[in-house]
Amino acid sequence: IGELQHLKADFGYPQRYEPEDRMYNPDLGGGALLDMGVYPVALAWLLAKRQPIKIQVVARAAKNGVVDDLSMLLDYGTHVATLGTSFRSKLQNWAYIIGTKGYIAIPDYWRAKEARLFVLDDCVDVFLDDRRSDGFAYEIESVMQDILRGDRESRVCPLSDSLAVQELMMDINLAALSSSPNLVRR
Repeated sequence: IGELQHLKADFGYPQRYEPEDRMYNPDLGGGALLDMGVYPVALAWLLAKRQPIKIQVVARAAKNGVVDDLSMLLDYGTHVATLGTSFRSKLQNWAYIIGTKGYIAIPDYWRAKEARLFVLDDCVDVFLDDRRSDGFAYEIESVMQDILRGDRESRVCPLSDSLAVQELMMDINLAALSSSPNLVRR
């Protein structure tokens, strides 16, 4: 696809507003960012392997103040990531990794079973994964193998990556809850 220019990814499904339920309860880590938003944010980290230089956020909150709809623009200098997450609506739930020569489209990227490679408007290759699980089984299997080997951290997702994603999530949350929706990293 050439040099990375854009990442577009979102993940959202409607959730019934119940303030005492985990999804909307701030004391239980409620909110779209922490529940579904980690998927597009983690994908942005996976592709960039660094923190953005600027974060812009548009957030909407439920009656109890929990952010339940979020649009994020992450500026990396060399490329941008446009991310979204929502409890209010079903989003497309696709990821697009766009370069100077083409792009990769991944339907339901958080549990991907296929990826399509495009050059301009022409699909030139398709990857199909015929495994029978939606992904959580593979995560469980990986952790189980780590434990059986006595590993103290994942070989697939090292602690440094997990911490970097959490730092990015905290910065996005800060921007979402701030009176100024722009956060410039220092």
